[in-house]
Amino acid sequence: MSNYLSLMGGFMKKYNLDEYQKKAIDVKDGAYLCIAGPGSGKTTVITHRVLSLINKGVSPDNILVITFTKKAAVSMEYRFKNMIGLDTCMPVTFGTFHSVFFKLIRMYTKINVDNLASDKERMNICFEILKKLGYLQKYDKDAINDALNMISVLKNDVKREGEQNGYEKNGMLAMVSSEYATKILCMYNACLKEKGLIDYEDILIIMREICVNNPDILEKIQEKYKYIMVDEFQDINELQMDIVNRIVSKYGNIFAVGDEDQAIYGFRGARSDIMLRFKEIYTDSTILNLKNNYRSDSSIIDTSNKLITNNKKRYKKEILGVSNIDGAFAVKMYLNANDEYAFIRNLIVNRKKGESIAILIRKNIDGVVISNYLDRLGIKHDFDMIGHTMYKTGILFEVMKDIKEAVRSNKLYNVDSRIIGKLKPPRALEYILNAKGYNLRAKTSVMVADGIDILREDSRKFKTINEWIDYSEGILSIGDEEKIRDVSLEPYPVILTMHASKGLEFDTVIIPMLNEGIIPNRRIVTNDDMEEERRLLYVAMTRAKHNLYITARKSEDGKSFEISRFYNEII
Repeated sequence: MSNYLSLMGGFMKKYNLDEYQKKAIDVKDGAYLCIAGPGSGKTTVITHRVLSLINKGVSPDNILVITFTKKAAVSMEYRFKNMIGLDTCMPVTFGTFHSVFFKLIRMYTKINVDNLASDKERMNICFEILKKLGYLQKYDKDAINDALNMISVLKNDVKREGEQNGYEKNGMLAMVSSEYATKILCMYNACLKEKGLIDYEDILIIMREICVNNPDILEKIQEKYKYIMVDEFQDINELQMDIVNRIVSKYGNIFAVGDEDQAIYGFRGARSDIMLRFKEIYTDSTILNLKNNYRSDSSIIDTSNKLITNNKKRYKKEILGVSNIDGAFAVKMYLNANDEYAFIRNLIVNRKKGESIAILIRKNIDGVVISNYLDRLGIKHDFDMIGHTMYKTGILFEVMKDIKEAVRSNKLYNVDSRIIGKLKPPRALEYILNAKGYNLRAKTSVMVADGIDILREDSRKFKTINEWIDYSEGILSIGDEEKIRDVSLEPYPVILTMHASKGLEFDTVIIPMLNEGIIPNRRIVTNDDMEEERRLLYVAMTRAKHNLYITARKSEDGKSFEISRFYNEII
């Protein structure tokens, strides 16, 4: 191990690790929760700790690092190998929950897990179920994804005694009746079984059953992975935690890294309260805190901290700025939307050479008007999510297809096409939405409702139906190779949802529309949901390195807007 030891000493100097990072890297046996705030260098800590464990005599193949996405796993493994030398053979396991458990099932059992249903198969199965139950008549990708997400939440939930299941506790999801959810889940599972298929959630379920019912296999897994590290621990769900805990139970060596203040995936079944119960789950555990934020200037750190401390369900922590620069922070209130957009335009036009700018929005619909505004001014920007993808698939594609048929066929829906063609786009849209039952579908699908909101917003930007149709057809003519770009390399300002911005950073961040109903979202039901909305705004704010601008409007099109309740928490 002497070679690894010399490597470790060199990297300590090379990366100039701070005292909090060194402390986290140096721990070995036991249970540790490492609270890693924005810009604190958590990936550096994880990769260095792997090397530190090896230096302390741990065999590389006894170390497991679990991440939540394939991209994160590949990136972390590459950074580790690049650190030690790409030609060095060191069999540390990096992977997602699904990929790791898939390999373990194949390694230690004869259970056939090669019959994984593809995404297309899962969507087709779900569509047939929704159609049979009368929820869908046509293939609707958005509604199907809603249902599949609901199924995933239900299948990943492990109830604790006396508790509701995670689906019922999730306020955003609880708006859909439990009868609807249970029926779809039962039919979905039955259909998979009939076709001899399993899905990714079944991998977790099978893995848990193995741990519960096969102690000999569990012991083999425990002997293989004596040291487990979990990244983005705030996003773990009950089923994942149950499996991890069973594997960890023999040696008790777990190193969990996360930040409950950045837990924004409750709608997917993530349970940030697991992180808050870490000391309860592992009674002899130690809490570590990476206090230094290397990303943001001091004013941004101070303001974001001021916001997040209003949440009750969190660890008390100190976040320190390393930068000696104050940075720019401003909250702007405008009389109307046009003034708000003009401010955004000025920031973009007057940006410094090479300055990265992101406009972070609550939902895709919130960026439609901004994108259209920048388009009219000829300002190049990246907003492919709406401008291209959503007009190519799902509810936008389906409705626009019906509008084109209504205008271009001789007669449709018992209304002369010439009449529909003469209607203003908003009125024509409402006619189609009612005639084809889209408004009814919106009541059971958040994605459909959001898509319809986007169409209503877009419809007001065109003088005639034909102009709108020409616009949508122009989008459809653009190939996928033209629309897919890496935003981290994008020289233009980007428009992203707050969720999509997680893990990214920009010189300047603009957060428009700090209004009630937008952030926080109008569909918020519970106090837990409200805390997640606050965390979402916190995540958006902490993407900024040097400049953070937050704006709101008092009115739009004669309609008054209420300022967000979060306004008073950040000024």
